[in-house]
Amino acid sequence: MHHVGTVLIVGAIAGSVAATLSGKATELFGRKAVFVASLICVGVVVARLFTWTPNPEYAYEFYLYGALFGMGERVIITQLTGKNYS
Repeated sequence: MHHVGTVLIVGAIAGSVAATLSGKATELFGRKAVFVASLICVGVVVARLFTWTPNPEYAYEFYLYGALFGMGERVIITQLTGKNYS
């Protein structure tokens, strides 16, 4: 696997975009809903990774799981460290 760095970069970029958008989502849906959605996203990815057998023919899966995990994890961190102004 020589794409480890690229997968990490995709995860970081997806996480940054998701964290930025989570502010607006928090205003629309509330902090609890955004937090629960992120927990579900990370939980599904982790559960899938426990049952997944990596196959180089399906390289897109590496990027997909990296991006989904990065998004969920970054939104969770943003929600935990953010201030509640409501």
